Amino acid sequence: MVMVWSLLCALTRNTFGLMLLSVHGDTAKDAELLILILRHPLAVLRRHANRPMLQPADWVTLAALSRPLPRAR
Repeated sequence: MVMVWSLLCALTRNTFGLMLLSVHGDTAKDAELLILILRHPLAVLRRHANRPMLQPADWVTLAALSRPLPRAR
């Protein structure tokens, strides 16, 4: 249920943001568009900021799983 409200809020916010773009001038329109575009990557960075600390066994597992991958990856 929380996810539905979150999605509804995001859709509403983006809809109002796009409606405001049609009212403003070109410079303000470009600035608002940039803000709308950068909002998603900022949210992703905020989610990843509190990642859990890995234990030594986790590092060993990741190293073993990464061995078959090419060096470039």
